[in-house]
Amino acid sequence: MISQLPAGLLGALPNELLQEIFAFACTDGGYTGCSLSRVSSHVREITRLSRFHSILLIPHQHPDQLRQFMACFTAECAAADATSDPAPRVRHLYVTHGGRQMDQTEYPMPSELDHEYRTFQNQVLSLLELVAQDLYTLCMAAGPRSLKTLPLPEAVGKIPFPLLKELTIVDLPLPFAPLPALDRLLKSPPDWASIDASAFPPLPCLTHLHIASCYPAQNLHCWA
Repeated sequence: MISQLPAGLLGALPNELLQEIFAFACTDGGYTGCSLSRVSSHVREITRLSRFHSILLIPHQHPDQLRQFMACFTAECAAADATSDPAPRVRHLYVTHGGRQMDQTEYPMPSELDHEYRTFQNQVLSLLELVAQDLYTLCMAAGPRSLKTLPLPEAVGKIPFPLLKELTIVDLPLPFAPLPALDRLLKSPPDWASIDASAFPPLPCLTHLHIASCYPAQNLHCWA
C-alpha cells in the first residue's frame, strides 16, 4: 500500500508522522517491514525504528533465516549508530525449532547433523543476546511433528529478559523456570521448595504466561 501512494505524499509528510504510521503497520512478523525497506532509501531510513517491531522466524522452513535476520538487524543498528539515530528494537519475537525438512528417505550423516545442531544453537543464542533486553513478548514453539527438528538451546532460560511481559512456550521443555531432571520427576514428585530459583534469571515484568506442553518437566509448580 505504501508503494502505491503518490510519490510526493511521502515527502510532504513529516518523518515523525510517518514513523507513527509505520509503527502501526509493522505488526505482522516482519513482512510489512521488509516491504517498506524496498520502497526507497528514504523510507528505509525512517522505518528503521519500526520495521523490526514484530519478528517471526521459522528456521525449519527457511534454514538460513536466522543468520540473514541477524546480519540485517546488526547492519541497521550500526547505521543508526553512525547517524546518532535511535537504534531499532525488536519488541515481539516468535521463533520455532530449527532443522531442515527431510522425508523418510533421507539419512544424513551424524557429523552433518551435529554441525547443523551446533550452528542452530549458536544462532539462537546470538539472536537472543541481540534482542532479549528489548522484548515485550516472546513465543518459543516446536516445529511440525512430521519434521526432524533441532531443539532450542537450554541456555535460552539463562538469558535475562528485563522487559518481557508475555511468554509463550509451545511443546518445548525450556528452563525459563527451575526444572528438575526428568528421571527424578518420573520416579517421585520433586521437592519444589528445595529448588534454587536464584540460579535462573528473574522476569520482573512478566504478567502473562502461556504453556502448552506435553513434557512432564514443564510443571507449573516450578513457576509458583
